[in-house]
Amino acid sequence: MLSFFSNKLCCTFVLGLGLTACNLAPPDETLFGETDTETNTESCTGEACAPSAEQDDDTPTVITDWAGNLSINLHTSSDLLTNLQTISGDLQIGPDEAITLPALTRINGSLIIQDNDALLSLSAPNLQSIGGDLFLSANNRMTDLQLPALENIGMNLRIVQNKNIETININALTQTALSCSISHNIALAALQLDALTNVGFSLEITGNTNLPACAAEAIADNLSSGSSSISDNDNSATCDE
Repeated sequence: MLSFFSNKLCCTFVLGLGLTACNLAPPDETLFGETDTETNTESCTGEACAPSAEQDDDTPTVITDWAGNLSINLHTSSDLLTNLQTISGDLQIGPDEAITLPALTRINGSLIIQDNDALLSLSAPNLQSIGGDLFLSANNRMTDLQLPALENIGMNLRIVQNKNIETININALTQTALSCSISHNIALAALQLDALTNVGFSLEITGNTNLPACAAEAIADNLSSGSSSISDNDNSATCDE
């Protein structure tokens, strides 16, 4: 009994001096984990160090295929104009001086430019097909249309009453499903439409008072289907043989 009481007193008064003073063994460090607090300076190279896949990606999305109708003008992103390849609906050109669409290959709907007094030129060098209409009307400052790769128009081609247009290059076009009308463009001097053979119903090239009549007649002579009407063009001009 005295021995137990003596040990108890020893532990009470000399705890601060160390447990060995009471003939007690120190605690096993393995029961409480490592006590080494030295900082680990090695580089982190494992999978746990990889960035989380859920982190936000701030990389801008490049749009190449546009779903639905699209209207473009001077406020349209230059990245969109540069990278755009297909449009599932209509393309409408609003106010701007010059529009270039270098990557565009297909418009499932129509290409429409109407009453646009700002536009000077339109170029889409790789556009191959238009599912609906190609319609240009009353664009009073427009001088140049370059669609040299366009092969097929699903409905009508109408380029009418653009009083300052001088050059139209649609030289790969082979057919329009319904009709073709290029009329009353009084400044038109160069019409490149040499591949056209099928217009569905009719071809009309009339009232282009600066266009050599022989050039219009040569286009009509290439047709294998459809009727043609060629009149009121420049009968005094000559064509190269």
